[in-house]
Amino acid sequence: LFRSNIEDLLELRIIERDGHTANPCIARSSPAGALQGFDIVGRMRPLDHFLRARDLLVSLRTDHEAAARTFRWPELPAFNWVTDYFDVYAAGNRRPALVIVDDAGAAASLAFDELAERSRRVTRFLARLGVARGDRVLVMLSNVAPLWETLLGAARLGAVVIPATTQLTAADVADRLDRGEVRCAIVESAVTDRFPDDAAGL
Repeated sequence: LFRSNIEDLLELRIIERDGHTANPCIARSSPAGALQGFDIVGRMRPLDHFLRARDLLVSLRTDHEAAARTFRWPELPAFNWVTDYFDVYAAGNRRPALVIVDDAGAAASLAFDELAERSRRVTRFLARLGVARGDRVLVMLSNVAPLWETLLGAARLGAVVIPATTQLTAADVADRLDRGEVRCAIVESAVTDRFPDDAAGL
């Protein structure tokens, strides 16, 4: 069981630049699409295109027909959800981002800034392994904090995550490694015996 504080993320709005710097200013709880951000020459930034599209879907979440009729994917030539959105919101944010409850009922919580920092460690680790943008990373973890840290860390790097349940058989794993052209695998130690011997080179 996990809970992501999505209500917090939905409150993020980028409204202006501070002079010529890249530091965003954050406002709270504006109507969908009411606040827009612009760069120093008056163009909407990629983040604002993302927020506008997201806000439209949120506002139409109970009207599927209207959402299908009006939604258009934003054109985002350079946008990374983790670095451009999550990291901005997480900076200095001590509110809970993730709460995981184990089978015994014990809860573990990570604040936004903690989750961001831990995921940056994963990004640096993957980069040292040679993982680059577009590389496929197989993630075979149960619902533990490292799962979410890895998802964010890989996305920050631009890697493509192939999620895999820990219930996969050895044949399932071999199939995913082959068809997914996996560059790196992050798995629980308890399931490493399901990986073929030649997977040690990943």
